[in-house]
Amino acid sequence: MTLLETVVLNIVDDHGISHKARALLDSASMSNFISKPLAKILFSRRSTVDFLVLKQPSSELSTTPIDISAWKIPSVELADPHFNVPRNVGLVIGSDTYWELHTGRKIYLGEGIPWVFETLFGWAVTGSASRSATCIPRFCYLSTADDRLEAALRKFWDMETIPSTPVRSTEESICEEHYAATTMRNSAGRYIVRLPRTEDSEKVLGESRSIADRRFLGLERRLDRNPATKESYHRFMEEYLQLGHMQEVPESVDDRIEHSYIPHHVVFNESSTTTKVRVVFDASCKTSSGYSLNDTLLVGPVVQQDLYSIYTRFRTKRIAIVADVEKICPSDPIVTFELQTVTYGTASAPYLATKTLQQIAINQAEFYPAAVDPRNKNNLAEAGAPVCKNANILDAKFCPLSPAAGSTSNTIASELKETSNQHCYMDVEFVEDEIADSDTLRILKEMESYGITHNRCVPNADSSYPW
Repeated sequence: MTLLETVVLNIVDDHGISHKARALLDSASMSNFISKPLAKILFSRRSTVDFLVLKQPSSELSTTPIDISAWKIPSVELADPHFNVPRNVGLVIGSDTYWELHTGRKIYLGEGIPWVFETLFGWAVTGSASRSATCIPRFCYLSTADDRLEAALRKFWDMETIPSTPVRSTEESICEEHYAATTMRNSAGRYIVRLPRTEDSEKVLGESRSIADRRFLGLERRLDRNPATKESYHRFMEEYLQLGHMQEVPESVDDRIEHSYIPHHVVFNESSTTTKVRVVFDASCKTSSGYSLNDTLLVGPVVQQDLYSIYTRFRTKRIAIVADVEKICPSDPIVTFELQTVTYGTASAPYLATKTLQQIAINQAEFYPAAVDPRNKNNLAEAGAPVCKNANILDAKFCPLSPAAGSTSNTIASELKETSNQHCYMDVEFVEDEIADSDTLRILKEMESYGITHNRCVPNADSSYPW
């Protein structure tokens, strides 16, 4: 049989108290191990150690009592005076520090007798014992796993499996629960939502007025160089104020209430058919604490289907109907305004907007069933009809949905002029080339780069349709 190298150590715990423990010095171990009972004695929950905790890192050593009366062990200090008596092992010290614990000195005791090696803890006895010594049989088992093959198979089945329901992260589930618990409608039918905030107590908003002032003064200087854009910007902000999307607040803002000043800049888009001047709010601007408003908000899950599925379903109807929801969300002293709507530029805005579109469909299903089915299923305000007559009916049913929720569908467009604004009481004018400029058609054109094409149906001169 073979004696393994054991030593007795004095280990100091987190409170400075010394404890004796028996350790096995194992040059073949790639890790360090400690028994669970010993770890509870030595370490607190906040301790960081380089040991793996096991219930029992080793069997008793030695495996059987050994008679050493005939061994001529020199008069040296043994690291484990009872190395020949089976006892528990609390630690296994692996190869990363094994050789650092040895001085290189050793003593030969004779043939069939172990060697004595000097360590930093004293002299340790290790090696082959007498061949005649009684040995308890031991059984060793080997278990292997081909991780690469298993990972490849798992990936294959994951790709082939269609999940029945989307898997939500913890934050996404919290966001869904928050929306269901806090969303309400006011007397005008408008949906009132609350921004979903993170529960991370470290993310606190700091002072933000100074940087917002600097950004605004820089914006004014740029606008002074382009009077036309400046005038459009002023009209946009005046309309924003008149629509109630923001309201003026007094200069004496209560700093005890958490708030954030959001800088903004102007984007001018000549090709837009609805809003040529758009104000973009920068809710990612850092406050004095190092965190921005977006850092404190939950993003929320993607509640609409993927673009490919929406586009594929969009092509199943011969006549396409698209709608754009217009607004979901100087030397004089700087005036502070408080935003009253969900603001694009905040992290949770896309989720809150698309989630509310779904909620509109649910709430209006009883009153507009013909319009709700495609709205609820398609989720991106896209709808279609198999023939022109049905398109007119759907157009008429679809128009009242947005006003019922307190918003405006600014553009109703289709490939057929007959389907636009004939039955809709809203102030919407069909533009001949509007469909070519719409965001929906831009997406369709972009999809052509992936080899996916669509056919546009054009009515004949006598208004008779090929189908």
